[in-house]
Amino acid sequence: MNEISNIHAFEDEDFLYACFVWGMAVLVVFAVCLVPVFMLLGGPADLDAADAGGWMAVLGWIVGLAVVSAASFVVHELVHGVFFKLFAPAGAHVTFGANLEPA
Repeated sequence: MNEISNIHAFEDEDFLYACFVWGMAVLVVFAVCLVPVFMLLGGPADLDAADAGGWMAVLGWIVGLAVVSAASFVVHELVHGVFFKLFAPAGAHVTFGANLEPA
């Protein structure tokens, strides 16, 4: 089994580029998904601060999406941990976190 504690993902330019590209793709999809929300609320003209629930409804969707995303991330990482523990050699120690030390 290879030691993975010496992987420094944030120094890998290809990895950072992939993160940037996928991050931009996620932002575009998120922005496109907000279009129907604005349309359901009557369009930007109806979304002023005096409108009851307009911006609050959009903010609720954004907060809800953030909470669901964070929860799914935690479950995703726990699945990694379970499978690493199940298939690692005897005595292997599974940890969570980022390796931010320079190589």
